[in-house]
Formats: sequence, structure tokens, C-alpha cells
Amino acid sequence: INHSRMLKSQNNVNILNEPLMLGEEIKVLSLNENGYVQTLPDKNGNLQVKIGILKVNANISDIIRIEKIIDDSKEKTSYSKTTFIKSDKMYDNKIDVRGFNTEDAIYEIDKFLDDSFIANLNEVTIIHGKGTGILRNNISDFLKRHKLVKSFSFGKINEGGDGATVVKLK
Repeated sequence: INHSRMLKSQNNVNILNEPLMLGEEIKVLSLNENGYVQTLPDKNGNLQVKIGILKVNANISDIIRIEKIIDDSKEKTSYSKTTFIKSDKMYDNKIDVRGFNTEDAIYEIDKFLDDSFIANLNEVTIIHGKGTGILRNNISDFLKRHKLVKSFSFGKINEGGDGATVVKLK
């Protein structure tokens, strides 16, 4: 008899402290689907997961390892050890993109917003600096179209003023 059980930490935000293995079965929380690791996480924690016939991109913060309990007889039970650690980085509500070009800044902000939403943050701050205002304007245009953004405004004086944008998430 095979039983599957998932281990979750508080807030369903998990960082694996044991390396993932290719082909390992995991669950993608945002999709509520089980899948198999196709690529190992990159330096940003992004990996590819195969769910059925689809290959999807996910972040390690959006997956949990599935613990398999094998009970072939009542006398023999083996467990796979799965442990999660909490990372303060996952709860950081600020991202600093000063000095980035627009394309790189938008890419990092998009990932940051997804991770912040998964971590159940209601408000985040994007630090983009003042400069010529081009990056700030491009970020504003991006935020107007982003599916997770409820509203946004420039920071108050103590939040960085025009050099920062405060975003409220849905």
C-alpha cells in the first residue's frame, strides 16, 4: 500500500534544505498539482516541473516535497526525511532595481511580485531611484497591467519619495 503525504510549513512558503533531484515528485502550490522535477533550481530558485504532458516554470518557494510512506507490511515502514527551513529572504518586502536597465528591472520585479503574492504579502516597495525618471515611468506602465497589482503610488518622503513605488497586491 502506498500513501502520499505532503509536509507544509507555516504560510505554505517552503525552502528545501535538501537538494532536489531530477525526477523527484513535488507539488506546485499555486497550481495545486503534483509534478516531477525536470531541471534543478537555478541561482534564483527557478526550475522546470513536468505536470502531466505540460512543462511549467516554477520557483522553489512555490513547491513542496511530497513524502512517500511505503507500508508493504505492518512491521516495515520507511519514511523519506523532508525538512523545510524558513528563509527571511522570502519575506523581504522590498526590491532594489536602481541601476538596472528597464528589461532586467521588469523581469526581476515580475518574479518579485509573484514571490510576494505567494508569501501572502499585502504591500511591497520597489526602489528604482529618481534619475531621469525613465525607469520609474516604465515600471509604472508595467504595474498598470500586472495581474497581481491592486494599486500603486510613489513612496512618501520617509519611504523614498519619487525614488520608490509602493505596490498593494491583490
